[in-house]
Amino acid sequence: MKTKELMFKILNGMSLGIVATLIPSAILGEIAKSLNLMNLLNLTKISTSLLPFAIGTGVSYQLSFTPLESICVSVATFIGSGVVSFTNGSIVLTGTGDVVNAGVTAFIASLAIYFFRQKVKSLSMVALPIIISIAVGWIGLTLLPLISKINGGIGMAIEEIVKMQPLLTGGIIAIIFSILIISPFSTVGIALAVNLSGIAAGAANLGVCAAAFGLALAGFKVNPIGITLVPVLGSAKIQMANFVKNPLIIIPIITNAFILGVLGAFFNIKGTAFSAGFGISGLIGPINALNHMSWDLKNIIIVFVLFIVLPIFFGYICNFIFINKLVLIKEEDYKISI
Repeated sequence: MKTKELMFKILNGMSLGIVATLIPSAILGEIAKSLNLMNLLNLTKISTSLLPFAIGTGVSYQLSFTPLESICVSVATFIGSGVVSFTNGSIVLTGTGDVVNAGVTAFIASLAIYFFRQKVKSLSMVALPIIISIAVGWIGLTLLPLISKINGGIGMAIEEIVKMQPLLTGGIIAIIFSILIISPFSTVGIALAVNLSGIAAGAANLGVCAAAFGLALAGFKVNPIGITLVPVLGSAKIQMANFVKNPLIIIPIITNAFILGVLGAFFNIKGTAFSAGFGISGLIGPINALNHMSWDLKNIIIVFVLFIVLPIFFGYICNFIFINKLVLIKEEDYKISI
């Protein structure tokens, strides 16, 4: 396996784990808080704290590891993420741990599996849990302070830049996430890694919305209705091969995203690190935006227009300009063959 392919599989595995464990918190967490449903809230917190373990599982699935190897990678990732702390002799789960360090630990554990699996052979049942789960987990914990410091610095830098230039920064962040959503990289993972929050998280969600509706509209005439709706339903990465083949197909998307990002900052649309990167999928972006506002009719209309009406309107306009008028790209460039 080439290094590039291995990295893509690691990133895709991280995406699986992130989405599977964060969706309950992103959708149900705020509802549980507002209705004082503490049992439900605690369940979503447990799901969130199991994110590193799920990353290890997702990575193992992508790399077709055996059940024993998968468990060892998951345990190492869980340990290395720093999600576990010890307070007064008790084990405490804190948040998600460091997502980037979890990915780094999963990567190291995967390399260790490839290196040791043939060397231990019949002793794998005893050796792998020690070598992978404990030794690699310890390596992850050793790297944790450095990785966390880097991530924290990036997050603080983004936050300060947004404060100084909210409109411009909102547009730029929306562009970045509109590109990320059709790349191999995880929008949610990156948002968590740099602790994207506030207006930056809101802009990220609007960028994802721009990509979702823009891609659906662009491929409407050349794809079956089921495939056309896939980006809106949460998988804009279905256009990833077309994007690699012809990167120009992103131009209408990023134009739409910039406009939405600026408008989002203007209307003070916010989100959290847990919600950023989901966009319209599961209504996670709109719900979290409203949670930072108030659920009155005016705000509901603003959020509805920003997350649904305007992405469709500007998506249509941008596609018309770049496809029909400037003929920079063709509708066939968005055709998906499955």
